[in-house]
This record gives sequence, structure tokens and C-alpha cells, in this order.
Amino acid sequence: MPTSCRSYRCAVPSARSVTRSRYSFRVTLIALPKKPLTIAPANSLAIRWASTWSLSPRKKILGRMEVLGSVSSTLEALKKHPQDLIYSRNPWSVAFLTRTGVPFIWEAHEEHVHKRSKFLGAILQWLIVRTSKKPQMVKVVAISDALSKVWEGYGVPRDKLLTAHDGVDLKLFGTVMDKSDARKVLGITNNKKVIVYTGALRAIAVLR
Repeated sequence: MPTSCRSYRCAVPSARSVTRSRYSFRVTLIALPKKPLTIAPANSLAIRWASTWSLSPRKKILGRMEVLGSVSSTLEALKKHPQDLIYSRNPWSVAFLTRTGVPFIWEAHEEHVHKRSKFLGAILQWLIVRTSKKPQMVKVVAISDALSKVWEGYGVPRDKLLTAHDGVDLKLFGTVMDKSDARKVLGITNNKKVIVYTGALRAIAVLR
């Protein structure tokens, strides 16, 4: 973002990972917890990072559609806390955020936006691609270059795509051990190859 955006009020409707910007944005974190928080809100890393925060109850539509209910809760929270820019990770929100009249960014974490239904996934993908061509949807942020290419292949305009890898505050992990010392501690000789994976590891056929 350009420095001229320092005074922006930005809503982030997610209680997940947030990386501090080097610019002085005033950020409102809108969190929709599934269950009552077990820690004080001020002790949450994401909420401490935000300028202000809002905890909104997560609704259910017809007693079960929690994802759409969360979109409804988000829209209500945005009415209470008007913003200049909205940043969302919820694919269901894309079709509804246009109603706010506020520019917004959607962050893509996967190529398949619905894990259980190919039909619903196809609908969401179509909605996201269609909405990406409207001026109100400022960017589609993908967490890798490969994912950016996937969404470009789906039809998202290239100038609307931005690759931004997940950020991490290295200060949270203290001093990093030297590789040779780490191998000694773990009992791994220097001539052995080591594969490191971070993230959610699910059952995949090729992994044995």
C-alpha cells in the first residue's frame, strides 16, 4: 500500500494470522469466534496488533449454515464500524461485500474454495472470478506464486493478483540454532538430507 494510505481504516474480518504493516493503518479486527474466548481478548496476538477490535456473535442460518451466518454477522459488524478498506479470507463473503460499497481485498489460501462440495466450490470460484473484474474488489491476494497462477487460470485479471506469502514475526521464536548444532542435537549426520514441512499435513496418497 502507498504511504498516502496511512490514515485508512481497514477492517480485517478474521481472527487468524495477521502480519503488522510498516505503515500506520488504523485496523479494526472483526472476529467471529465459534465458541466463547478462553483468553482475554487483549491477550490475543492478532487483537493486540489491531488498532481496535470487535467480537461479533457468529450466526447460523436455518440452524445449520454457519458459514453464511458468519457473512451476515460480518456485514452487520461493518455497519457498526464503517471502514475505508476491507480485507477478508472468507470466500463466501466475496459475493456479499459488494453490498457495503467499500473497496475490499480477498485472500486466497487454496485453489479449491469448498472442501466438501465440488458444486458449491464451482459456484464460489465463479463468483470470485466475476467479482474480481469489478472495481470494488481491489485485489486477490494469493499466498504463493503457484496459487496466483491457478487463480489467473480461473479468470482473475493478472493486474488484480498479488502474491503475499504468509508472514511470521521471527522475534517470537528467540535465537535460531546453527544448522550443524541442530543436526547434532537431533542425531542427524551432515551427509543426510532433511525435508522440512510446515502447515497442515493431511492424508495424501503420495505420502507414505
